[in-house]
Amino acid sequence: MFLDTFPAGFHMTFTQGRFSEGNARPISLQDSAESELRARLAEVCPPRLMAHMDRVVEVADELATRWGLDVALARYMAQAHDV
Repeated sequence: MFLDTFPAGFHMTFTQGRFSEGNARPISLQDSAESELRARLAEVCPPRLMAHMDRVVEVADELATRWGLDVALARYMAQAHDV
């Protein structure tokens, strides 16, 4: 999908993160958090906005997987990014 548009061997390098290891806090989510959030949003958001958020969640999933990040957290944050 989105990541397939990058050339083979493409890698990003991060030289300095925004947060140091000393102040990073682990965040954990229940497996159902994203689906519960999506269900609540579907009650109040227009279908086109929901479709947009679903596409963003898909990209967030791909990026988190590629970079070894917390996929559940990335999907949850992406689900709520326009709210």
